[in-house]
Parts: sequence; structure tokens; C-alpha cells
Amino acid sequence: MHRSFPPAAMPPISSMTMNYSFSPPPSSGDLPGIPDAWYGNIQYLLNISVIGLLTCVSIFLFVKLRSDHRRMPGPSALFSKLLAVWKATCREIARHCGADAAQFLLIEGGSFVLLFAIALLAVSVMLPLNLYAGTALLSDELSKTMITHIKKGSALLWLHFVFVVIVVVISHFGISAIEARLKFTRFRDGNGNISDPNANSTAVFTMVSS
Repeated sequence: MHRSFPPAAMPPISSMTMNYSFSPPPSSGDLPGIPDAWYGNIQYLLNISVIGLLTCVSIFLFVKLRSDHRRMPGPSALFSKLLAVWKATCREIARHCGADAAQFLLIEGGSFVLLFAIALLAVSVMLPLNLYAGTALLSDELSKTMITHIKKGSALLWLHFVFVVIVVVISHFGISAIEARLKFTRFRDGNGNISDPNANSTAVFTMVSS
């Protein structure tokens, strides 16, 4: 036997639809027994980064060096080899390994310096700004380090705009410096043929990287 309810006891269908459609999903930290997701915790990200770094260093030490020397070099031999590579000039690398290797190392080294400068500026200025000046209510720790922690309409958002402008300026001068250093390498024309090093030609590797 089915029971019937009066119309006044039932909530309107439109209000029920609005409540279910626009209510925000519950956060994992708000539910008991469900831990935060791995991407919502800074400590998890740091642990994954350290594990990845140690894995790459281990592969280089125990696989690459051992296959090149047929045995594991000692600490002094390893240090002397790394020091020799560090002191090698661009012309020496181009002579021993080719122009593409020299260009690759120049681009990688310049990119590292450029990204390190931007990261240092972001960690020292923007990260404390988002953490301590933001007042938006967020559930996870990672979101508090981002621009979402600052409320909409806040004047602090202009600092993010200024930071973007500074990053663009630093990137422009950094890329220009990398292109200037590429003149020390051996250049090729658009077809890959060896050209005059003093000619104003474009390197094939530079075209691919760009």
C-alpha cells in the first residue's frame, strides 16, 4: 500500500534541482576517513621530487658511468671528470662532440639560469604573498600557494600582473643572451649544409628548439 503525501509536504522540484546542481562537491579533507589527495599536499610533492632526483642520479652513476668505463669510477675520478666538463669551453665541446651538442648545452644552461632566476623571484616574493596575504577560504594546502588564495577584486592582484611583466622582461633578455652565445658555435644553413662560421646564418638545432 503506497502512502501519498500532501503537496505542501513535498519541496518544489525546482528548488531540489537547484540545491543538487549548484552545491559544491565536498572536499576530501571534510570527509572523515578520506585522506587528502596527493596533489593537495605540498609535502607529497616534495617527496616525489626528491625521489625522482635520487632516481635520476642513481641511473647516471650506476648505469651510464659504469657502461662508459666498464667499472664504477671512484669519487676522485668522478669529481675530476665533472670538473673537466664544467671547465670545458663551448669551442672545445663543439670540436669533440659537434655543433649540436654545444648548442644544446648552451640552450640548456641558459634556460636553467633563466628559470632559476624566475623561480627565485617567485619563491621569495609571490609565494609569501599568496600564503600570508591571501584570505580566500580554501580546503587544501596547495591552493593556498596560488593566486586563488587572494580574493577577487583585491588590490594585491596587481602585484601578480607586475610579476608577469617582470617575467616577460627577464625572459626576453635571457633568450637574447642565449642567442648571442650561440654565435660561438658552428652554424649551418637552412638545408643543414656547413656554412661560414662568420656568416649570419641560422642553426638547424636552434630552429628546432625554437
